[in-house]
Amino acid sequence: MENTGSAKYLIYRAGAFIGSGLRKYMCGALLLAAFPGMAIEPTLSQPAGINNGYTSFFDGFPVAPPGHLAYIGYYRYNHINRLTDNNGNRIQAFGSTRIDSWVANNQFLYTFEKSPFDNATLGLDLIVPVVGFDTDFGGPATLKANHGGIGDIMMAVYLQYNPLLNDRGEVTFIHRLELGVNAPTGAYDSHSDINTGMNQWSFHPTWAATWLPVPRWTINWRLQYLYNFKNDDPASSQPLEWRGEKVRHTQIGQLMFLNFATSWEVVPDWHVGINGYYLKQITDDKVNGDTQKNSREQALGIGPGVMWNYSAQDKFTANFYTETEVRNRGRNSAIVNLVYVHTF
Repeated sequence: MENTGSAKYLIYRAGAFIGSGLRKYMCGALLLAAFPGMAIEPTLSQPAGINNGYTSFFDGFPVAPPGHLAYIGYYRYNHINRLTDNNGNRIQAFGSTRIDSWVANNQFLYTFEKSPFDNATLGLDLIVPVVGFDTDFGGPATLKANHGGIGDIMMAVYLQYNPLLNDRGEVTFIHRLELGVNAPTGAYDSHSDINTGMNQWSFHPTWAATWLPVPRWTINWRLQYLYNFKNDDPASSQPLEWRGEKVRHTQIGQLMFLNFATSWEVVPDWHVGINGYYLKQITDDKVNGDTQKNSREQALGIGPGVMWNYSAQDKFTANFYTETEVRNRGRNSAIVNLVYVHTF
């Protein structure tokens, strides 16, 4: 299916929350519990709404036929029950952590009827996320969250390539390339630790593909890269300091991540399978241009999924995930992802 992908069946994102450098925050949090208002080192995090498992089955297929508009709604519930350090261990200063978030990614896709390319059609992609938070911390340290709202809007252009067919005229492989940017339109409070927006621009190319080795069986993947530009107004509920200086700007490290899924058509129009995602930060975060060591995030999510082709215009997908191998971020013990697709 398509694209959020980027966030989308393309993708993605709804904003940002909690810092990747949480192992650093642990020491700062303990000090703040005793000495409120004391300056601490900044903590950074990858955008919360990135496409980690939003897309799964039939990801390489187009949603909007040439000359048509399509809507994809991604509705997700995340339950974080643990904040982890660089070794994957729980940060005890936050006690029995609970961070619940609700994300509604509203994606609009339009594929042009005429294309300048012989082997692909050109399309436009827009995603408007809405995010809400509910948090609770049982330890001496807490994180302050804003009330949610509109997240960072994603805008992209994509090329949907023509499918490869077998001798019987059946699709065996189909894929799509997309170039997207995230604009800093989300709600952002520089005095909060958990925000809906990132207050930064991001560049997000993706490659989504579906391979059908045999009829009824699909193998899907979406390879993604995220480059985050600088944030000139870093957020924190406490004063920030870096190596004895005021924090002027921060920059989150580059990220590589992959969605993967396989499904089987058990009965006509019903597909059941396994879906997952893996994200790995490949460069360290930066503060005032200096590298923040041991700040790279990592997570692996996996679980079951089901898809129902209700009609030619409407499709429904449900994905479930739990995370492991988590580093420098909150661990999602339960993720429920619901997707609705409608073609006009």
